[in-house]
Amino acid sequence: MLNEMSVFKEIPGFYKIIPLNALRNTPGVTFDNVPTQALPRIDAIDRVIHESSAISPGPVGDDKGVIYS
Repeated sequence: MLNEMSVFKEIPGFYKIIPLNALRNTPGVTFDNVPTQALPRIDAIDRVIHESSAISPGPVGDDKGVIYS
């Protein structure tokens, strides 16, 4: 589930390791995010990993152009 939070490891008052949640995957691009419960005063933190030659965002409908690559 997108906003579910689990704690991998924690030393209270010192650190907490929270796994990222998979947001979505497209060819050559992986999207993950930090569960919103982990940092209640922050709206979102995302991680996007592009493989070599990946295009993001990809084509949408008849629009084949991209904003950046």
